[in-house]
Parts: sequence; C-alpha cells; structure tokens
Amino acid sequence: MSACFLIYLYVKFELSYDAFNTKADRIYRVVCDIKTPTEVLKFSVPSWAMPKNIKNDFPEVESFTRALGDNILIRKGNIKFQEENSLWADSSLFRVFDFKLIKGNPQTALKEPFSIVFSETAAKKYLAMQIH
Repeated sequence: MSACFLIYLYVKFELSYDAFNTKADRIYRVVCDIKTPTEVLKFSVPSWAMPKNIKNDFPEVESFTRALGDNILIRKGNIKFQEENSLWADSSLFRVFDFKLIKGNPQTALKEPFSIVFSETAAKKYLAMQIH
C-alpha cells in the first residue's frame, strides 16, 4: 500500500509540474551532456549559442527562451542584498511562460540590456530603499 501511495504522489507531481502554464503541453526543456575523454558533464541548460540556430534546424519550434537560475548580489551604496532563486532570461521568457505581471508589459519587459523584472516582494524591498 505504501508503494502504491508513493507512485501516486510521484505521478501526481509529474502531471502537475508547470500546470499553471497554458502552453505546458508544448514546452520542452533542452539540456546539454558534454562527453569528455574521462566523464560526461551534465548541464541543465544547453549551450548559450544553440538557440540562435534551433528555429532553422527545427522549423516546428514556435519560440524559445533561455533561463538560468542564479543567486545575485544587489548593492546600493553600502547596502547589499543577496537575492536567491533569481533568473537570467531572454526577453522571450514571457512569450513562452504565462507569468502574470502586476505592472508593466510582458511584450516589452526584458527587451533592453540590463533590464529587470522583480517579484512583488523584491519590488517592495527595493522601492523602500529608494525612499530612504
């Protein structure tokens, strides 16, 4: 009975993954395995150069985006914040995923170099820094 319950939980998790996204059935993740003479290096993201050619090689690809999770340090003067669970992403992120923006236009967000999109919590924290 325990085994059946664990299998049920696993299947439920797999079927609910990214279920918030209306295009979840059309989104695929590309990863990269690099074979060296001594080992295979596994990366959760493809080469950064790969997406430029993917639409030429695979015409069925509607759109693509690159996103890389990272922790970043944000600093203003002597005040520093370590932001965890941040993403570096292409401007096409909002064409692929259905993230809702409280403010701003998802069509133009992240278009300019060094542009940023904050979560509501981070926006409140950094706007509070501007007031002081």
